[in-house]
Amino acid sequence: MGRVLDCSGAPVERGYAWANGQMAFCVEGVYQFMTCADSISVRGVDILADNCSEPIGAVVTNDTTVVADLTTCIDMYGVLTDVDGNRYQTVPIGGRIWMAENLRTTRYRNGALIPNVTVNSAWYQMISGAWCNFENNSGYDAIYGKLYNWGAAADPDLCPLGWHVPTEMEWQGLELALGMPPASLDEPGLRGGAQNVGGKMKANTLWFEPNVGQTNESGFCGLPGGGRYESGVFNIIELGYGGTWWSSTAYDADHAWTRDLFNNTAGFNRYGQNKKNGACVRCIRD
Repeated sequence: MGRVLDCSGAPVERGYAWANGQMAFCVEGVYQFMTCADSISVRGVDILADNCSEPIGAVVTNDTTVVADLTTCIDMYGVLTDVDGNRYQTVPIGGRIWMAENLRTTRYRNGALIPNVTVNSAWYQMISGAWCNFENNSGYDAIYGKLYNWGAAADPDLCPLGWHVPTEMEWQGLELALGMPPASLDEPGLRGGAQNVGGKMKANTLWFEPNVGQTNESGFCGLPGGGRYESGVFNIIELGYGGTWWSSTAYDADHAWTRDLFNNTAGFNRYGQNKKNGACVRCIRD
């Protein structure tokens, strides 16, 4: 249970909490819901102002878990549902509509299953699509979403109907909207630090200190969801320190472009990752 507050800090008159895909309406700003999960991701929504809060992750430790106040100051666009019934908040950035949460689907939109590959050697062998949770821990799923290899990210059926994995051009459009210098768009590595492009995309919670530049003014709510190497080994250092997202654009035969956020920089990293690596996915509306 917890409270949803408007941007001035008062209990919302009409609102709800979006918790693990459930909608729990508020009474005088207070909500409550039941779950059998051992962790939750919850976001508050102010219906009258059409605002939402950042997502907050919490571990469910006993019969009554009280969640920190959810203050709704981010412009909200709408809600998206995938083929598994997972629902996601969305946000407008630079004239396009983006998911404000990481993808969690286990199936392509045509209903075909995406293999959940937990064994390192099997992950290394995968060329076609595969997914996993960080450290194969399902408790991370609701908060950070799933990690996918590029075989899944490149499949046109991964995102819900009417949505797709962003191309390099679409990532660059987001960067431009957040102040990235045009001359830096095609550069590899960290760019946009002086303009705080990365800071504008980082959620204010779940990052280790120092969360340099974080404002989340874009509403992207980027989280440090970690990653998985081509060998199948999880990049333990990254959980809490960094997050990685695929583009659908290949860099060469073995690599594809990604974007990274780090806790110790305000920039936004552009990098060619091995296609067998595991990274998060955001979808963008067609």
